[in-house]
Amino acid sequence: MPQYGGAFAGSGESGVRGVAFNPASAGMDGWEVGLEWSQFFARYEAQLSGESSEGGAASQGAPFAAAIVPVPGVDGFGVGLSFGVPFARAAGEIADTSSQRFHGLSGQFSVLEVGASVGLEVLDGLQVGAGVSIQQLDAASRYALDSGAVLVELFGDDMTSLIGDPLLEGEVDITKVRGRGTGGVFGARLTALEPWTLAASVRTLCRIPVTGDVDLIPSNAFTLNLDSGVEGEILTPPEVQVMAGRDAGPVRIAMEGHWIGWKQASVMEFEMVDPTLGSRDPAIEAILNGYGLTDLGQMVQTQTDRVLGYEDSLGFGLRVDHDGERLFWMARSMYTQRATPDQWVHPANVDFAVLDSRLGAGIHTRAGIDIALSAGWYYTPPRTITTSTASLTAEPDEGPAYPSGNGTYALKLGSIGLSVVARLP
Repeated sequence: MPQYGGAFAGSGESGVRGVAFNPASAGMDGWEVGLEWSQFFARYEAQLSGESSEGGAASQGAPFAAAIVPVPGVDGFGVGLSFGVPFARAAGEIADTSSQRFHGLSGQFSVLEVGASVGLEVLDGLQVGAGVSIQQLDAASRYALDSGAVLVELFGDDMTSLIGDPLLEGEVDITKVRGRGTGGVFGARLTALEPWTLAASVRTLCRIPVTGDVDLIPSNAFTLNLDSGVEGEILTPPEVQVMAGRDAGPVRIAMEGHWIGWKQASVMEFEMVDPTLGSRDPAIEAILNGYGLTDLGQMVQTQTDRVLGYEDSLGFGLRVDHDGERLFWMARSMYTQRATPDQWVHPANVDFAVLDSRLGAGIHTRAGIDIALSAGWYYTPPRTITTSTASLTAEPDEGPAYPSGNGTYALKLGSIGLSVVARLP
């Protein structure tokens, strides 16, 4: 999710506006509580080569909350707590006649994160911190299935003519994919070298074991169905965040950068558990039971890897903050590389390079509460793909096992946000 932690958040910020990225930001003496709401507005279009364009518009809210609790009796020692959604993606329902149906009919993916950290000012102007993030994943996916391609995988190229046969088109519905994993985060923040502020943080790879249910219909024309549990592992990537800023009176000018290790999270492993063949027709169900054909555990390959082809991405940008006696404002812009190479792009696996530009302004109230509004625009250059290696018969390390992803993809994304931060001595 862009703008995680709110529009003002960053690894070099103190208190609740920094703790989303840097646990060292918790090293302070007073209480702080922050509430953020970002509302995103998106429009997405995808047009596969030779097909009509499909897409639509959507709006989604993203909450974030954080608190800093000082440890009594120890100066500069605080505990940070945070709650938000760092990763999320969703796709609306598309028609079962769509040219993109084999890539996805509907789906959603989200990771809810609860973070706990401690920060300590070990020397005047030097804060260090460490923390843990607990990530709860929830996902689902539904897509059309070409069983002709499955037969090619099982029995060889002699079955190639069956690919695309309407009688062998079915559907896969994967639901209740859930799991929980734990990662670590470490950071430091230096303000002793006035007028400079330097900060860096590292977030580790998080491994999330998951379970779910699979309902597979090999052919919509027949009554057979395969039900199974699924077990696997989904990874969220490691990150490094850095910031170097210089104060000039009430103004701070800062360079920001990050590295996201998407390549380490580009393979997802799954295994079907207790696959069972059944039928919606009682007579066929009786035949399957009579011949002992319902238990497929020994008959079909139950383990599979889904390779996404991600590459690591870098981001860099400029930020300007002005903090006055009553009013404050911020302007920032950061460019981040896309993570998915052209050959791995298809409608269910596409991302964009992005120029993330934000403006925010607020007021320090006499009650000790800061209230701010923000707006963001995320420029994403369209992608035209002509070198897709996607194929229904592709091996996992060669390309996506989907129809070709050649075509044009475009995304428009903007946001507005509300930030409220309360401070107590």
